[in-house]
Amino acid sequence: MALEKLYGEEGRTKLDSQTVQLSHSDSLQALLNPQHEVNSHFSTPPYSVLELRDSRVHKVFDSAELSETPLVSNIMFTTTAYHDSNPVAVKALIAALDEANEFINKDKRAAAELYLRVSGDKLSVDEVLQVLDAKGSIFSATPQGTLPVVQFMHRAGIIPIGPEKWEDLYFPEITARQGS
Repeated sequence: MALEKLYGEEGRTKLDSQTVQLSHSDSLQALLNPQHEVNSHFSTPPYSVLELRDSRVHKVFDSAELSETPLVSNIMFTTTAYHDSNPVAVKALIAALDEANEFINKDKRAAAELYLRVSGDKLSVDEVLQVLDAKGSIFSATPQGTLPVVQFMHRAGIIPIGPEKWEDLYFPEITARQGS
């Protein structure tokens, strides 16, 4: 999307020959290893926050500069068959996500402490708070900013069908919300 914004539709593949697919955790390890050939990573929190703690790493741009709206990066997927066959489970999952997001947004310190207790992660509470407070860390089950991303994916030939509105992407339990 950034390349298309800079160079037009014909420029969106400009760096394809220099791009490799890695998970966020593998990219983090590669980027922080000076011996590795990976020298950039389009990332999301917590990885972006952890990467930027290293003095050798700097931000080139972020999603807010790419899109006119904030992006919620954590979206859950399922098939229509599962959704339709398991309405109670779907409702419970969405309620649990809403409850967890409300907890995080209400008391990030308590959320960080709980995360560390449950995960056993070696970060400090302050380091987890840095991730929770990072620009781009939006805790919500309501989609934000998905339509421009998916429309780009359609233009680029990544997906065969392009949605006309954000609601085309989600089940009714989510489209009843004020998303984008």
